[in-house]
Amino acid sequence: MWIFLYFYDMNRFAAIAILLFAAVFQLAAQNNPYEIDDACYPLFAEADRQVGQDGFEQANARLLEMAIAKDDTRAQTLYYVERLKDLTRRLRPVSPSTIAQDAQVIQYMEELQDLALEFGYKEYFYYAFELAHDHFYSHDKIVRTMELIEEMKRKAEREKDEYVRWMAARYLVSIYVNQSDPVSAKSHIQDALRIYSSTSNPIIRRHPVARLYCDLADTYPIGHDSVAINIQLAKDACVVHMDSLRVEYCLAKLAAFQKDLGSYKYYRDRCLADPRLADVSRTAETLFHNIDAIVFDRDPSKIDVSGMSSRLREVKYVANIAEKYGYKDEAFSWRSSSSLSRRARCRGSISPRSRSWTPVWPTCTCSTIRRKSRSMSPGRLSGLMSW
Repeated sequence: MWIFLYFYDMNRFAAIAILLFAAVFQLAAQNNPYEIDDACYPLFAEADRQVGQDGFEQANARLLEMAIAKDDTRAQTLYYVERLKDLTRRLRPVSPSTIAQDAQVIQYMEELQDLALEFGYKEYFYYAFELAHDHFYSHDKIVRTMELIEEMKRKAEREKDEYVRWMAARYLVSIYVNQSDPVSAKSHIQDALRIYSSTSNPIIRRHPVARLYCDLADTYPIGHDSVAINIQLAKDACVVHMDSLRVEYCLAKLAAFQKDLGSYKYYRDRCLADPRLADVSRTAETLFHNIDAIVFDRDPSKIDVSGMSSRLREVKYVANIAEKYGYKDEAFSWRSSSSLSRRARCRGSISPRSRSWTPVWPTCTCSTIRRKSRSMSPGRLSGLMSW
């Protein structure tokens, strides 16, 4: 069966990397879904279980030894997949990762990609990107993450691979939205929606797009006609409960801005009663508290936007609603303080571009390993691969 997931908060980013890898395989209900030699599969399964653990290198070396003995090119490629997975898993607790560690991730990514292209396994070529940019994102190296995703997207465009273009666009949307940069997100949202509307790919068509329309609504100035239009498009595209909850959250904010207090109260109450509201926005309850202070209490002194600094768009909603009700000085103050907070946060989270990578383990290149391994006995190969 095909596996489809749609994650509704930026915490999903670390997990979203499995989407492409899962989507490009038809996972048959059998003991060997990867279509590798039956002698290789249990060794692959064991190596996969050992990822991030002390026994991984030995288990993965046994997989490669058997893959070469059986001349199984897919199993040989999986050796490099598991090696990159293990490295990124081990580096997760390291904060921040060093330049040398990042270089090692890039080295392993490129070696996997070289082999994937040589053997014709395009899916593993893209999965290497997935694992690498997940590593950089998890270490708050946002610029490097976006560079890798943009590179993946350009490659997919050259290869006319719709699914990878679609996923790359959605990754970029998620990053820009999380960085409170809807303007930069806009072109990628529109690209994802164009692909969705024109494709016949069943994998893409089964993904919900309500969130994309909600994100697109947020790229327009609050009060612009396109905000309501895109929220309606999101409403029409709802598939699952989280889609509907996200749309109602958008409708509540818009109703408050439009001074439609009956609709605001209706959607606000529905959102607050839903236990999954925090999955839509971690600051939703604070937002509603602040809006209530404006539209019902008429007391801006009750407003506190300090806990919303990571959600600049929501601070802007509060400020714009306050302006509607005559609190212009307060609105200006909130916008200024939240913008300063965002700039400080971005300086701490976005890493400078680095081109001076120094490989840590330059013992053998990917092609060197293959040349040596094909001419070695299993015993000598095991020693070479137990790095």
